[in-house]
Amino acid sequence: NHIIKTEADEKAARAEEQERAENMPRFFMRFQGTSGFCGSLKFAVMNVSNNIAYNVDVYDIKIKDGSKTIWESDDTYSAPAINPQKEIAIQTKSPAVNGGGEFTLFATMSCMDKYDGSHEYILKMACRHPNHYDDASITEIK
Repeated sequence: NHIIKTEADEKAARAEEQERAENMPRFFMRFQGTSGFCGSLKFAVMNVSNNIAYNVDVYDIKIKDGSKTIWESDDTYSAPAINPQKEIAIQTKSPAVNGGGEFTLFATMSCMDKYDGSHEYILKMACRHPNHYDDASITEIK
Protein backbone atom coordinates (compact mmCIF):
# COMPACT_ATOMS: atom_id res chain seq x y z
CA ASN A 1 0.00 0.00 0.00
CA HIS A 2 2.86 2.36 0.76
CA ILE A 3 4.33 1.86 -2.72
CA ILE A 4 0.94 2.49 -4.38
CA LYS A 5 0.44 5.67 -2.32
CA THR A 6 3.96 6.91 -3.15
CA GLU A 7 3.41 6.32 -6.89
CA ALA A 8 0.00 8.03 -6.74
CA ASP A 9 1.50 11.04 -4.94
CA GLU A 10 4.28 11.29 -7.54
CA LYS A 11 1.74 11.08 -10.38
CA ALA A 12 -0.41 13.80 -8.78
CA ALA A 13 2.65 16.03 -8.32
CA ARG A 14 3.64 15.56 -11.98
CA ALA A 15 0.08 16.35 -13.11
CA GLU A 16 0.03 19.52 -10.99
CA GLU A 17 3.42 20.61 -12.34
CA GLN A 18 2.24 19.98 -15.91
CA GLU A 19 -0.92 22.03 -15.30
CA ARG A 20 1.15 24.90 -13.89
CA ALA A 21 3.51 24.80 -16.90
CA GLU A 22 0.56 24.82 -19.33
CA ASN A 23 -1.04 27.75 -17.50
CA MET A 24 1.98 30.05 -17.31
CA PRO A 25 1.73 33.36 -19.14
CA ARG A 26 3.45 33.39 -22.55
CA PHE A 27 4.06 36.54 -24.56
CA PHE A 28 4.82 37.75 -28.06
CA MET A 29 6.36 41.16 -28.86
CA ARG A 30 5.96 43.16 -32.05
CA PHE A 31 7.02 46.50 -33.48
CA GLN A 32 4.20 49.06 -33.96
CA GLY A 33 5.96 52.10 -35.41
CA THR A 34 8.19 55.10 -34.82
CA SER A 35 8.32 58.79 -35.56
CA GLY A 36 11.62 59.17 -37.40
CA PHE A 37 14.41 56.65 -36.94
CA CYS A 38 13.86 55.16 -33.44
CA GLY A 39 11.85 58.21 -32.36
CA SER A 40 8.80 57.64 -30.13
CA LEU A 41 9.26 53.91 -30.60
CA LYS A 42 6.06 51.95 -30.09
CA PHE A 43 5.81 48.20 -29.51
CA ALA A 44 3.20 45.77 -28.23
CA VAL A 45 3.37 42.81 -25.88
CA MET A 46 0.64 40.22 -26.47
CA ASN A 47 -0.43 37.51 -24.04
CA VAL A 48 -0.52 34.40 -26.25
CA SER A 49 -1.42 32.02 -23.42
CA ASN A 50 -4.93 31.01 -22.39
CA ASN A 51 -4.53 32.62 -18.98
CA ILE A 52 -4.61 36.16 -17.70
CA ALA A 53 -1.37 37.87 -16.61
CA TYR A 54 -1.75 40.27 -13.66
CA ASN A 55 0.17 43.32 -12.45
CA VAL A 56 2.14 43.75 -15.66
CA ASP A 57 5.01 46.26 -15.60
CA VAL A 58 7.38 47.10 -18.47
CA TYR A 59 10.39 49.11 -17.34
CA ASP A 60 14.13 49.66 -17.77
CA ILE A 61 13.62 50.37 -21.48
CA LYS A 62 16.84 51.09 -23.41
CA ILE A 63 17.94 51.51 -26.99
CA LYS A 64 21.52 50.44 -27.59
CA ASP A 65 23.97 50.79 -30.45
CA GLY A 66 26.17 47.78 -29.77
CA SER A 67 27.20 48.08 -26.13
CA LYS A 68 26.56 51.86 -26.02
CA THR A 69 23.23 52.98 -24.57
CA ILE A 70 21.85 55.79 -26.74
CA TRP A 71 18.56 56.23 -24.88
CA GLU A 72 17.15 55.08 -21.57
CA SER A 73 13.71 55.53 -19.98
CA ASP A 74 12.89 56.05 -16.31
CA ASP A 75 9.21 55.36 -16.99
CA THR A 76 7.31 52.24 -16.00
CA TYR A 77 4.41 51.22 -18.22
CA SER A 78 1.82 49.28 -16.23
CA ALA A 79 -1.37 47.35 -16.86
CA PRO A 80 -3.51 45.73 -14.16
CA ALA A 81 -3.83 42.69 -16.45
CA ILE A 82 -3.37 41.39 -19.98
CA ASN A 83 -6.18 39.03 -20.90
CA PRO A 84 -5.56 35.99 -23.11
CA GLN A 85 -4.94 36.93 -26.75
CA LYS A 86 -4.90 40.65 -25.84
CA GLU A 87 -1.97 43.08 -25.78
CA ILE A 88 -0.64 46.24 -24.22
CA ALA A 89 1.00 48.91 -26.35
CA ILE A 90 4.09 50.74 -25.10
CA GLN A 91 4.71 54.21 -26.58
CA THR A 92 8.20 55.34 -25.57
CA LYS A 93 9.52 58.90 -25.54
CA SER A 94 12.72 57.96 -27.36
CA PRO A 95 14.26 60.68 -29.57
CA ALA A 96 14.81 60.18 -33.30
CA VAL A 97 18.35 59.13 -34.19
CA ASN A 98 20.30 60.59 -37.10
CA GLY A 99 21.86 58.17 -39.53
CA GLY A 100 21.58 54.42 -39.68
CA GLY A 101 23.07 51.61 -37.76
CA GLU A 102 22.11 48.54 -35.87
CA PHE A 103 20.11 49.31 -32.77
CA THR A 104 18.57 47.03 -30.18
CA LEU A 105 15.63 47.75 -27.91
CA PHE A 106 15.85 46.14 -24.47
CA ALA A 107 13.24 46.19 -21.71
CA THR A 108 12.31 44.25 -18.58
CA MET A 109 8.78 43.03 -17.92
CA SER A 110 7.29 41.53 -14.78
CA CYS A 111 3.89 39.99 -14.09
CA MET A 112 1.99 37.62 -11.83
CA ASP A 113 0.30 34.42 -12.96
CA LYS A 114 -3.01 32.93 -11.81
CA TYR A 115 -1.17 31.00 -9.07
CA ASP A 116 0.31 34.28 -7.69
CA GLY A 117 3.70 33.29 -9.05
CA SER A 118 6.01 36.13 -10.03
CA HIS A 119 7.65 36.16 -13.48
CA GLU A 120 10.28 38.44 -14.98
CA TYR A 121 11.28 38.65 -18.64
CA ILE A 122 13.85 40.35 -20.86
CA LEU A 123 12.33 41.85 -24.01
CA LYS A 124 14.62 42.38 -26.98
CA MET A 125 14.05 43.63 -30.52
CA ALA A 126 16.70 44.39 -33.17
CA CYS A 127 16.66 47.19 -35.76
CA ARG A 128 19.01 46.56 -38.66
CA HIS A 129 17.56 49.03 -41.16
CA PRO A 130 15.78 52.35 -40.64
CA ASN A 131 12.51 51.54 -38.90
CA HIS A 132 12.60 47.83 -39.64
CA TYR A 133 12.50 45.94 -36.36
CA ASP A 134 12.75 42.18 -36.22
CA ASP A 135 14.20 39.34 -34.18
CA ALA A 136 11.89 40.12 -31.28
CA SER A 137 12.32 37.82 -28.32
CA ILE A 138 10.97 37.50 -24.80
CA THR A 139 13.05 35.41 -22.41
CA GLU A 140 11.93 34.51 -18.90
CA ILE A 141 14.67 35.20 -16.35
CA LYS A 142 12.75 34.49 -13.11
